[in-house]
Order: sequence, then C-alpha cells, then structure tokens
Amino acid sequence: MICILKLMEIIQDFFESGERPGEVSLSFIDGIYIGATKFAKFPAISEGNYVVNNYTISFSNICIWTAEFDWSLILTGDWRFTLQDNEGILTNKIGDRYVLDKN
Repeated sequence: MICILKLMEIIQDFFESGERPGEVSLSFIDGIYIGATKFAKFPAISEGNYVVNNYTISFSNICIWTAEFDWSLILTGDWRFTLQDNEGILTNKIGDRYVLDKN
C-alpha cells in the first residue's frame, strides 16, 4: 500500500459527494498530504498527515477551518483505498469518494 501512494505522489482528478463532483489535486509525500480544489471548500482540502494501514488511509487535517460550510467535506478520518483500472479510489464511511489518477 505504501508503494502505491509513492507512485501516486501527485494526483489529480475528482471528488464526489452525493451527485455533486469537484476537481481536486492531492500530493502524498512521506506521510504528509497537501491538496487544493477548484471550488472553495468543496471538498475542503488543505494539508495534514496520513497513515496507511492495509487498505485504509487515515488523514489528520492540521488546518483551521471556519464554520460556514459542511465540515464533513474536510479530508480527515479513515478512507478505504482501492485500485480499479489504474485509478486510486478513496471512499469514506458516508460514501464520499475521490477518484485519483497519477499525473
């Protein structure tokens, strides 16, 4: 699993919450993630730490967020990681997902 993340150091594609998609960019480097989105706070990605355990990636956001948006959109907590057709897919317990391609 760690090797997969190293291969996908800089990845771009999309995030999906319900029926609403959003464009994202994520970098994974030595236990630190950094991300950006096309639309402010959809999803809410900034930076933090991650730990890989089997097929679960646990994200710890280190940024301070304001209260005017849905905090379930913050990239934090446990996400299941799978590979499908050369894409990395992250899915959380409420069904949000990232579909990621290495650039």
